[in-house]
Amino acid sequence: MIIRCVRIISPQGEPTDAYPGVHVGGQYVVLETYSDAEVYYIRILGDSDESPGTLWNPSMFETVDPRIPTRWTMTLEDGRLRVAPSSWHRVGFWNDYFDRNPGAIADFEEGKAATLAESASL
Repeated sequence: MIIRCVRIISPQGEPTDAYPGVHVGGQYVVLETYSDAEVYYIRILGDSDESPGTLWNPSMFETVDPRIPTRWTMTLEDGRLRVAPSSWHRVGFWNDYFDRNPGAIADFEEGKAATLAESASL
């Protein structure tokens, strides 16, 4: 899935003309979507291309290419909906990633690479 930034909303929820990592008109590959009763975000590799990407308010973007990567799956549990590479769905994945667990890092890199490769062929 590829999206284009049409406006910038700061992490504090305020409209702004500029913010590090994204720019109006920039096109980005979506790495993950997440929503629950309180929050909805998308994870993209922004302008800095820094892993694991950054989280943004989806109202900042419009769809350029709606195709969902074939390695993505969807989970719904306790009111939380996540769509991402299947290996990222396991309980504790992001905690392990930020704790620098080698298995979680490998799962992230594999999911990211597959998503980017498939998006590049769109």
